[in-house]
Amino acid sequence: MKFIEFIKENRSGLVDEWFKWLISHYPEPSRVYISKKEEAFTNPVGYSLYQNAGKILDGLSNGDTESKEFQESIKEIIKIRSIQGLELWLAVNIFEFLWREYLKDLDSSLNREDLLSSMDFYHRLLSICITKFVEIRETIAEIQKNEIRNRYGKILERLNERYSLLNDDNNDKT
Repeated sequence: MKFIEFIKENRSGLVDEWFKWLISHYPEPSRVYISKKEEAFTNPVGYSLYQNAGKILDGLSNGDTESKEFQESIKEIIKIRSIQGLELWLAVNIFEFLWREYLKDLDSSLNREDLLSSMDFYHRLLSICITKFVEIRETIAEIQKNEIRNRYGKILERLNERYSLLNDDNNDKT
């Protein structure tokens, strides 16, 4: 059985188990809170992780991995995990649980080509995750850069107003 076939056949049971795995990397107090996945307003992190995990499994089951909804769902999970202080590999490799479950379910009837095809597909999923992670980190860096520019730019403006440090008249006297 190929990886996609495994997802299709086991989709309903996988979503809850995958969600538990996604939150298992958090400290215990956070994990208890995040596990309340039904509460969109009181627990947006748990709710978002669960909803997006379901959308990803739907996309995998339907072979719809190029859709905007599939891509955005991956990005949302990566975004949450990338700002939560998880190690890089834990933040990015969100499909590890699904892959391990697939490997546990392998039987001897799987031929080499199907296994290689499944491995290739898994690596493409990881590539999407890494790309999304880099996009998110670039966005965060841009926000931080702008915040620093705004914060220290205002300080420089105030200093200049007070002491006329960057006044063109002062520069002409030299």
